[in-house]
Amino acid sequence: MTDETRVELDRVLDAALADYAAVEPRAGLEERILANLRAEPMHVGGARWKWGWAAAVAGVALIVLTLSWLQRPTPTVASHPSGARQSPPQSGTELSSRAAVEVPLRAHERIRKTAARRFPRTAVAGGPKLDVFPSPQPLTEQEKLLAGYVAEYPEHAVLLARAQAEDLRRDEKEEMRESGAVSGDNSQQLTK
Repeated sequence: MTDETRVELDRVLDAALADYAAVEPRAGLEERILANLRAEPMHVGGARWKWGWAAAVAGVALIVLTLSWLQRPTPTVASHPSGARQSPPQSGTELSSRAAVEVPLRAHERIRKTAARRFPRTAVAGGPKLDVFPSPQPLTEQEKLLAGYVAEYPEHAVLLARAQAEDLRRDEKEEMRESGAVSGDNSQQLTK
């Protein structure tokens, strides 16, 4: 673009914007706006006051509920040693104090029962805790026979153990080859 075309384009745009900005509103617009503003304060002001009062009442209710919840007395639970037992009351005054303690205790019992339902205890094996884990168990009949055989024929037992270990290795290699052949067959079928 040359400088002359840019200058000409700027003049055309300036003229179009000036015509666009010089538009006058329709006749009577100003009177309609003023009439709406005169009629509106009654409706808008009333709605604003209603919302303001509703918010104030809700705030006061929230404060009252919070304060009553914070000042509520907490139930006290009497703790007794596991071996101690309560003796029956001797007079009427002790009876009233015992009744005052039983109500919180019942609430405490309800909480314990609810917790027991939600979080059941896991079963723990009985018997003494041993120093070794896993704890040693007595030998089975087969293990006793094997120990006796090894004690009586140690060289033969070693040869049998080596042969058995070799058989296990051979079986594992065959399984690996078979699984590799099967997966290789599948991959060949997929590529076809």
